[in-house]
Amino acid sequence: MFIFLSRLGRLLVGTTVVIAVTGFMGFNTLTTTPVASKHKDPPCTISPSTVAVNQAYTISATRLPTIDPVYLIVTPPSGS
Repeated sequence: MFIFLSRLGRLLVGTTVVIAVTGFMGFNTLTTTPVASKHKDPPCTISPSTVAVNQAYTISATRLPTIDPVYLIVTPPSGS
């Protein structure tokens, strides 16, 4: 009987195909540039640069998206 018609032959061919596809996809994943590294954050300034509690400050940004919403997330310097 032909080797490709046996269960062992089909297993060998299937395993080879899976290894080839997985290797190709893994190589492409490692060599492509992530989308976030292509798009830089828009310039942003805060004045005054330091503020006390309950003191007003101004945030200015340019090149923000005009269609999508923009969310402002403020965190303390400690990061918590």
